[in-house]
Amino acid sequence: MSLFFISYKRQDVNFALQVKDFVERIPNREYLCWIDREGISAGDEWKRAIDSAINQSLGIIVIVTPEALKSPYVTYEWSFAMGMGKRIIPLILTQPTAEEMHPKLNDLHVLFFTSEDKSEHEWDALEKELSEITERHEIPPSIQVMRQKVYDNIFDEKVWGQMVKTLSSFEHPAANEVLAEFMDAGLPSLSVEACIAFARKTEYTDLRAIPYLQKAIDNNLTREACADIVVKYPPENSIEVMVESFHQLPSHKHIEHVHHWTSKASDKLQLQYCEYIFENVMKNTAWRKYFVSMLQSLEVAFLERLVAFATDDNEMEIDFRYGVTYAIHDVVTDTNSDSTWYREEPARSIIQELIDSYHSWDSDSLKSAVQKAISG
Repeated sequence: MSLFFISYKRQDVNFALQVKDFVERIPNREYLCWIDREGISAGDEWKRAIDSAINQSLGIIVIVTPEALKSPYVTYEWSFAMGMGKRIIPLILTQPTAEEMHPKLNDLHVLFFTSEDKSEHEWDALEKELSEITERHEIPPSIQVMRQKVYDNIFDEKVWGQMVKTLSSFEHPAANEVLAEFMDAGLPSLSVEACIAFARKTEYTDLRAIPYLQKAIDNNLTREACADIVVKYPPENSIEVMVESFHQLPSHKHIEHVHHWTSKASDKLQLQYCEYIFENVMKNTAWRKYFVSMLQSLEVAFLERLVAFATDDNEMEIDFRYGVTYAIHDVVTDTNSDSTWYREEPARSIIQELIDSYHSWDSDSLKSAVQKAISG
């Protein structure tokens, strides 16, 4: 029995029931549709029921109208399903404008039920889409054997480790689903191995691995390896794990991570992460050496953000302001470093601006030392 979830606005219930009837009558298939016909009260009960149904579904059919696109419930359903790696099938019942259509849905293959003359062809196309999804989830005998072997040898790491490795090399999509199943198998070491394999195999696009990676980092299970995987996901999906793992990882890992982010995170996310780092580093002198190494490593990209925070007119604690100046001083006066990047443009002008406009230097000698260093 293959379950499909139907997401719709209440006013489109008749068409939703028509879709349900069509899907469940497809010959030679055992399809079942989950539809909120009676209604579920809002709140935790609604969310639990929806989440459970989507988790059990192979895919989600979204009935699209301009009104449905404005519905927070419909939006939650398809976006949650998308985050879970479920296949989304948008059915256009009433054509929305380009501005009304969500870009995430616009990127998908949509079926149009906006006029009677198109309907017959689109019903056939829907049947084909459902068949493709089902076939992707049908487990071939070879994968079934490996799956069972893991459960039969759940406490033999050598056996299930080899099975996870072999599944990682299978092109069939069912291998992904079996790895996802192992992430929740209850054995921490198996969960971590399956999680890492799943993330790599899905090329860091399926978000189901992220909560398990976070759990592994929290429990010190191959912590650094899991953190390396997390930062390969889109920054908007991994920033929370980055922040949570800040005090649990060695400094060189954070330097690697911020380097990685510099190339792909938005300015807003970079600033959000850097702000967290600044607040923690500047309040704890034990982190000074780590912070300085990060500043040296990132050079201009990180320096610009640092100075932006240091010269901002917000109400930062004085210890933070002193920390900023001391950190820059430590970098540019480091006699053990051969790097002179801070004497080159644009770094030199950025630091000069800080010297000229920033009044919270701890002493004139500190300020003079920085001025001398950047002047060569």
